[in-house]
Amino acid sequence: MSWMSCAAMALALLSGIVSVNAFAERLEQLPIWPLPSRTDFSSGFGDFRPGRFHYGIDLRTGGKRLAVVAPVSGYISQARVSYFGYGKGLYLHGDNGYTYVFAHLDRFARGIDQFIKKRQRAEQRYFVREWFESDKFVVKQGDTIAFSGKTGIGAPHLHFEVRDTSNVPRSPLGQGLWIKDTDGPEIQSVTFEYVDSRSVFASGRRRRTIQTEFAGVGPNGVRRYTLKSQPYLSAEFGLIVSARDFPTNRTFDSSPRSLRFFVSSPVDPKSNNAQSNNDKPEYRLLYELSLDSLSYSEGSLASCVYEQGMANTGDKNAYLLFQRDSNDGCFDSRQWLRAGRFPDFVSGGRSGVFPARVEVSDASGNLSTLDFNFAYGPGRPLFRLIDIGPTFALVAPIGEKLLSDTLDLATLQVARLKTGGGWALYKEAAVKSLKAGAYRITIDDMNSVSRRGLFRLALKGNDGWSRGDLIFSSAPMSDKTKVKLSYELADGGLYVIAETSAPTTRSPELRALTAGGRSLELRPVQIGAQKFIAFLPPDTLLAKIVRLEAYRHENEEQAVRVIENLHLAALGGDSGLVYREHVAEIGTFYAPLGGLERPRILEFGKADGPMPQPRAIAAGPFVVGPLDFRYDYPVRVGIRPKAALDPALNVAICKLSKKKDKWDWFDTQFEDGVFWAETSENGVYALMIDSIAPKISRLRTGGPGGKTRSQSRRPQVTAKIEDALSGIWVDTLFDVRIDGEWLIPEYDAEDFTFRARPAADLAPGTHELVFIVRDNAGNQRQRRQTFVVK
Repeated sequence: MSWMSCAAMALALLSGIVSVNAFAERLEQLPIWPLPSRTDFSSGFGDFRPGRFHYGIDLRTGGKRLAVVAPVSGYISQARVSYFGYGKGLYLHGDNGYTYVFAHLDRFARGIDQFIKKRQRAEQRYFVREWFESDKFVVKQGDTIAFSGKTGIGAPHLHFEVRDTSNVPRSPLGQGLWIKDTDGPEIQSVTFEYVDSRSVFASGRRRRTIQTEFAGVGPNGVRRYTLKSQPYLSAEFGLIVSARDFPTNRTFDSSPRSLRFFVSSPVDPKSNNAQSNNDKPEYRLLYELSLDSLSYSEGSLASCVYEQGMANTGDKNAYLLFQRDSNDGCFDSRQWLRAGRFPDFVSGGRSGVFPARVEVSDASGNLSTLDFNFAYGPGRPLFRLIDIGPTFALVAPIGEKLLSDTLDLATLQVARLKTGGGWALYKEAAVKSLKAGAYRITIDDMNSVSRRGLFRLALKGNDGWSRGDLIFSSAPMSDKTKVKLSYELADGGLYVIAETSAPTTRSPELRALTAGGRSLELRPVQIGAQKFIAFLPPDTLLAKIVRLEAYRHENEEQAVRVIENLHLAALGGDSGLVYREHVAEIGTFYAPLGGLERPRILEFGKADGPMPQPRAIAAGPFVVGPLDFRYDYPVRVGIRPKAALDPALNVAICKLSKKKDKWDWFDTQFEDGVFWAETSENGVYALMIDSIAPKISRLRTGGPGGKTRSQSRRPQVTAKIEDALSGIWVDTLFDVRIDGEWLIPEYDAEDFTFRARPAADLAPGTHELVFIVRDNAGNQRQRRQTFVVK
């Protein structure tokens, strides 16, 4: 029941519609927050996690060990303990049929804690998972069931989940728990992404991001936003909306509850009706995204909700309001409304200026709206050059009626190339309309303007849209012009960039050659006076790109710039085949073709630069790019070393950390001379041999002075345990005993801290501590220490 439902019940009570007893009974059925004194969020329901969603709410604890209480009456159904994931986790089955989950706990309530520790000592295992009968640990609403802490992954906090009767996680804010929140979500920006095969914006990229402006608060507290500029679009596109909610404070943000994208019919410039004046457009819902509930089976759909590339590089609030591929699995149990791509089956391919709206709401029902217009029209230049002279240029529109009646063209402007690059409006230019629809552009002494004479015709519509159109010059490319060639992997494909040594209006010819001898002609777009860019989409028929070439013109026989020895491959689909890249001096790397819902162009080769622990590298390192890319589901990578290497516990495939300061050790198998490991993301990989045991430092047995004396009958053993390569994953790698008695090994794999206590008080006198720890490669370190208990 929400707070609004509570208010309704209270009103019914005052009106005499319900009795006092009935009202009290309903109140008892409402859940309460597990930290009664704190409802500060540090993460929200549905928030981005690499490859999945966040299935609960994180509550801040301020680093304190706080009592966790039962939100509802019921019984403890499960407890689990691990070094990773949830750490110490507890599951409460409520009398209402829902399950409430609490994770990263410091310890459980006394009875539960004693039961778990007894099981740990009996099995001599720290990792346990216990299910309880309904009469084992019965609790009432408000009873203390645990204490918050920092076990598993992350800083100190309480992870809290609410699961329905089908074990589907739901937003706690929709399940009777409420907070005081009256502000709608913040809409930060809109990114327009072309989804056809080759179109790019004037920047040469497939995406264009426009920031928003806050336009005030409207009726019913709706927060209103507009875009800082209106875009011109020329091919099928979708929206990526960056929005965030601040439910409890301005320090931590969380995901909204829902996002919707609407488009109206195009504005008629000649009409005086309400819609043409943008009074009240008749919006049509194009896409709807809801994050009210998220099944665990839908974790892979995180790639349908979040723009993974933007999330991996910092924008974790970038939501896809369209479907990139009609076969990518987003149309399953979530029942997304439509593909969300414009133009869709209703709007068709019509040109015009379209009103659009984005609505974003939070879990408390607060709404924010973004209203904007966008122009949709041809991608080709809308003007052509008729003639050019030393002081003038004659241009004519292509489709004059389109510009006046549909796109509502307002003005023509002329920009000139600045000395340091980029464009600046040329105020001295006079644009005069001539007969037959032509325009005369007068530019005094065109040839002497910074001796470059390169200009661009800019178009601007009455609705605020603008676009650079026709680039013209009196100085064509000469045969002495040099071309610089480069490339970049992004947006699933390959950007090929050509930069000329002098301004020109003639695009260089760009080609890509495959390993099979196939030549691909690219279509560059001019994005500056000396810069051209072409986008090569992934193609499943493409086996491997080995060379890029640039020519000054199509009739030139010899390339003026070449990039060769490339290791680019277009991969994707469900073929299950393997791509093999052989580098003689470091071995052979095997990458899967699977793991991609859509084809992508990836890059393989030898990794350069300094690497940590170079003496431990047996093969590699290999780089797989782009580095910020994550696979839709786990895949296998393989490495065959140059020299035969027998499989052993201390040999494994490793991935370089994002900080490039350490290696992450992977569980590795060996088949027919190849070492295989499972991964979910690109990066730098190598085959490593770990022969160094873990380091034990700061070993203490409690009490002042630390090492040899203790004033406590049950001294706490503490230490710092670090391993440089393979790490410590499981509890069985510890064997810590006092006088032969096994101690429960509590270990924080993030802080490398260890703690343990004997089960009972020790007798006064001298005792012996034996501390043994092994890493995942089997390397062992042992310390013996005697201490005195007074």
